[in-house]
Amino acid sequence: MQVFNIFFKIAKKHLGQVFIFSGVFLVLIFIMSISQSKALSGDFSAKKIDITILDGDHSMLSQSIQDYLGSRHNLVTLAKTDTESLTDNLFYQQISYVLTIPKGFEAQFLTDTPLKLSHSIRQDNANGFFVNEQLDSYLDSISLYCTGGYSLTDAIAATGQNLEESPKVEAITFQKTGNSGNKTMFYWFQYMSYIFLMIFPLSLVPILVTFQQTDVSSRIACSALPAQARTLQLGLGCICYSILTWLIFTLVAVLFFGPKNVFSQQGQLCILNSFVFTLICVALTLLLSTFGLKDNALDLIANIIGIGMSFLCGIFVPQWYLSTGVLAVAKFLPAYWYIKIINMVTGRSGESYSLANYWKYIGMQCIFLVAIFSVYLAANKQRKKTSLA
Repeated sequence: MQVFNIFFKIAKKHLGQVFIFSGVFLVLIFIMSISQSKALSGDFSAKKIDITILDGDHSMLSQSIQDYLGSRHNLVTLAKTDTESLTDNLFYQQISYVLTIPKGFEAQFLTDTPLKLSHSIRQDNANGFFVNEQLDSYLDSISLYCTGGYSLTDAIAATGQNLEESPKVEAITFQKTGNSGNKTMFYWFQYMSYIFLMIFPLSLVPILVTFQQTDVSSRIACSALPAQARTLQLGLGCICYSILTWLIFTLVAVLFFGPKNVFSQQGQLCILNSFVFTLICVALTLLLSTFGLKDNALDLIANIIGIGMSFLCGIFVPQWYLSTGVLAVAKFLPAYWYIKIINMVTGRSGESYSLANYWKYIGMQCIFLVAIFSVYLAANKQRKKTSLA
């Protein structure tokens, strides 16, 4: 196991990079746990939220909508109601929901071509979607009364009376089943993907490149160690190094958040997700090692990959704030599917948890893993041919 032992001797020289990014990681977690943990409101509950209504109709029906929603939520009046101001208020969580009632809404309400209400929702708050359900139920009830012969005034009054008592609803969530995790813990898994994208290339590639150097490779070739054994020991070193790194981060998470949270149902889903992504990072590292990059070039490429994926895939910027075009590109990157699982498990994106979708997203990452590793095998074979030529 000479090559295996030398592998870890060289690895010790590059631990500085690991410690630096581990420190950055802990700082990110500390900042996010303070500034945004309150915003992680993925748990469903029928509660009051801050909403703004832009009434362009000023009719009896539009006023009844305001009265109805105002009795169930907090109506917020904004000084500026232009698109940019509304977007800013949603982003900075001053409001969670914006409803726009178009002019002529009441006049065309009972016609074959009724005008549609438009709304904007904070995607990280599931209660915004509940407002839509309340509004649809209210308008459907008024429409039903009008179809039965009621005047609009009487239909509004009858609907208001019927909806005075809300039915008791109990939502079954991870929290109800005792399988939830600490909310801040999910930031740990989210930012861990960025750290792994940086740590593995910067620490593993120099080791692999060292073994590819002509003099080192020639000395090993002259020894009694078969080429297959050398390759096997290098591969074993990469696997042990990556799994050890993953285990350390997971164990530190257990120390920070407690085994009850980390090994909850949500936590276990995130652990498996992080393990698959770790393998992807290792495969990507192996691919980079075939190019024989110098330190400066490696730093540049590692930063492009790590920071690029972080912004495109939703690690640094939530996916629901990214444009459709950006998300279309991000789907061709493995980190997108990694973050999509975290968003689904926590409910931050409004997507309901589904075990079928979970395995679908894991499968997408496995496809990337196989594809990257296949490219690595082809590139490594070509590199060996070139070195022998």
